[in-house]
Amino acid sequence: MGPQRAISLVTARREVGVFGFNWVFLTSGTSFYIRARYAPLSTFKISLHGPDSRETVSGPVNFLYTDQSAAEKAAAAGGRWFSQSNRRTEFKGRKIAPGVRHVVRIRTDWRLFVRDAPSGPVPTTRKATFHGALPAPRLLRSSNIDVFVSDGEPYWPDPDAARAADAGFGPIVNKAGQSLTIQAEEMRLDRQPDPFDVRPLTDNERAEAIRAVIAAPDETGLCWVCEKLLPASHVLDGTVLPVAYGEPFSP
Repeated sequence: MGPQRAISLVTARREVGVFGFNWVFLTSGTSFYIRARYAPLSTFKISLHGPDSRETVSGPVNFLYTDQSAAEKAAAAGGRWFSQSNRRTEFKGRKIAPGVRHVVRIRTDWRLFVRDAPSGPVPTTRKATFHGALPAPRLLRSSNIDVFVSDGEPYWPDPDAARAADAGFGPIVNKAGQSLTIQAEEMRLDRQPDPFDVRPLTDNERAEAIRAVIAAPDETGLCWVCEKLLPASHVLDGTVLPVAYGEPFSP
């Protein structure tokens, strides 16, 4: 753990050649940004705006939204999205200590990393970025990338455990003096279920499955970003959102 300008993280099971999406965390001015480094996901972004005295800046506030200016690029790369809500959703984050909010949880689970599962792109490196690779979750377990924003000292839920497991990242500090920190953790799949009702796929659906993203804030203000395996036919007919935020896939 140490100060960084930007952080790039991917969850992977290298022995079978299956990668999750490559998530990038960075700062500009008084804001933090989270997005995937993958052209079909280029419409998807999370903005965490800190306090700012400029009248043109609306901080502090957090947004999950699709960037329509990138829609053509995303569509050309094979991405699709669907939402019945506005393209921008505000969320507050979950307050867990004075001046500290748990703002985002990026989740994968063991089913995304079985042999022959559809893979995300092999990650590439860029200058001035810290690159980390996280092990795929074990059988019947999930892996979380938890993101925190603190107004004072950098925060990790368990810094000693994070340091021992190489599972703590940051801080990234914005111009408002806020710190973004990350702690990765594996847990039982049923311990803290995600809010999306994605039923198990049938054999036929699994044969056509694609790797997708569903994201939305829960009732506590925490924004969940979940990688899922979804049947391509449901994506193509517009009944589920694979690359942005919207209504969960359900039976």
